[in-house]
Amino acid sequence: MSDKRFDFTVYQHRDFLMSVRGPDGSGWFTSRCPVCEHHGGDTDHNHFRFIESGAFKCFSGCESWKIIEWFNAMLNDREPKFVKDDTPDEILDYFKEE
Repeated sequence: MSDKRFDFTVYQHRDFLMSVRGPDGSGWFTSRCPVCEHHGGDTDHNHFRFIESGAFKCFSGCESWKIIEWFNAMLNDREPKFVKDDTPDEILDYFKEE
């Protein structure tokens, strides 16, 4: 995801992820989902996919804002806060459903 309001891509910060593999023939990378990992899951290290242009997805269903919050926490050397009340407005606004 790349946006003027919130300029961020998972690809830029892939060094924070565990077991990054790829890209595959379509340009997708695979790794352990950081949110699943935080909660003790994704022991197979294959729930998370992302592409250089910015798209990403957890195949276990982790919400996008939680993944962004995890990266925000890592970049700011703090524990992630997976409560929407504690999530910065710019992140929540970016993922607001119209």
